[in-house]
Amino acid sequence: MFEAAQPYLRFVASQLTSISKVSDKVFALKKETDHLKEEVNAVVKELDVAGSRLIQRAKERKALYEVVTKVTGPEKDPQGGCAAILNIVAKMVEADVVACLLYDEAKGELVVSPGSFGIPEEERMLYSIPLSNHASASVRTFLSRKPFITPDAQNDPDVLTRYAKLWEIHSLMIVPISLHDRIIGVMRVGSRRKDFFTPDQLEFLSIIADELAIIIEMVTLYGNLSKTAQELAQLNKIKDEFLATVSHELKTPLTTIKGFVSVILSGEVGPLNEQQHNFLSVTDQSVNRLSQLISNLLDLSRLNGKVELEFQRVDLAELIRSSVSTMLLKARESKVNLSNTAQGLPQVQADTRWMTQVIDNLIINAIKYAGSGANITVSGTDKGEAVVICVEDNGPGIPPEEQKMVFEKFYRGRNSANQVPGTGLGLAISKSVVEKHGGKIWVESKVGKGSRFCFALPIAKK
Repeated sequence: MFEAAQPYLRFVASQLTSISKVSDKVFALKKETDHLKEEVNAVVKELDVAGSRLIQRAKERKALYEVVTKVTGPEKDPQGGCAAILNIVAKMVEADVVACLLYDEAKGELVVSPGSFGIPEEERMLYSIPLSNHASASVRTFLSRKPFITPDAQNDPDVLTRYAKLWEIHSLMIVPISLHDRIIGVMRVGSRRKDFFTPDQLEFLSIIADELAIIIEMVTLYGNLSKTAQELAQLNKIKDEFLATVSHELKTPLTTIKGFVSVILSGEVGPLNEQQHNFLSVTDQSVNRLSQLISNLLDLSRLNGKVELEFQRVDLAELIRSSVSTMLLKARESKVNLSNTAQGLPQVQADTRWMTQVIDNLIINAIKYAGSGANITVSGTDKGEAVVICVEDNGPGIPPEEQKMVFEKFYRGRNSANQVPGTGLGLAISKSVVEKHGGKIWVESKVGKGSRFCFALPIAKK
């Protein structure tokens, strides 16, 4: 009977062996599957980390682009640009406080600049620390130019905890701000969460600080320029007021002197010998020159102030004819030929008194500087939207290097300053008047061939 069962027993044994082998393979496959799952999970985790880093880098590049745009863009408010960059930094690293601490050379301290993120303006000045306080992480960063990071500023012995508690921050990053190897301050970035910032963010912050230095330098220069401009404007105002006051005070006694000298020269108070007559004539000429100088100074003071021009439709051809007629006698005395070709010109909106002075100034200058025997021509041309008036002579001309200075106050040509009387204000006054009329004045000249002074005024609208 046992023998009869042996084939069945061998069959069962072979099946059990097969089952054992299959079981071993299943176990091996399970083990291999578990290993593959572990590897896949590790790869997925690495991909998640890499993806997060790529997203972070993309955010950083976007933030850098925004920062560079603020630095190089056409912003008219440098202080606003600085505040905008601090806002970008705060948004990028999810910070609660971002501030620039700039070095104040006068005080020898690091002080918080305006435009900080997360710090009320009334609390800004509560943070100021002398460079002698080496217990401050900000001071050490400023002196060593090395970035600083801590996970909990309120419990870090390397940080002045009272400032961390003042702004309620734990995580803290500090980076130096430098420009052209010159340290100008530090940037403090804080978070109310502990152990929040990473070394990558600290490196990113260092890059931002380099761009921020440019904005800070612009703010400083802008402030200095604004202060200088205000000081110059105040000095100019004082000067104008002084000139106006002195001119008024001098004009009255000069008028009296002029009157008495004229009476004496007329012989009404008795005869004069030749020497007395010569002395009084020189005095009379000097009084005339001084009176002219005072009148010019008063005119210049009015033009620099808030003088109100009385605009009306004016016939320029008639103004020119009147001026030329007035100047003919002076031209004959100087042996100069003066002619007028300005006719049929369109009307302009102008102040008659001031525009007459411009034309007179140009003609008088031509008579004085052209020289004996010269020809002077006053002309006018309709250019469509503007009318151009020119006073041209064939005198000695003006050197190119002097032409750009002839309209400056008190400037007189080097070759004629001691030969031709004058104040050096006539052309400066003319330029100011023409510009207040919305026009332009210029000079064209060649040495040895003469000069042509022209001004253009817009034609009056119908």
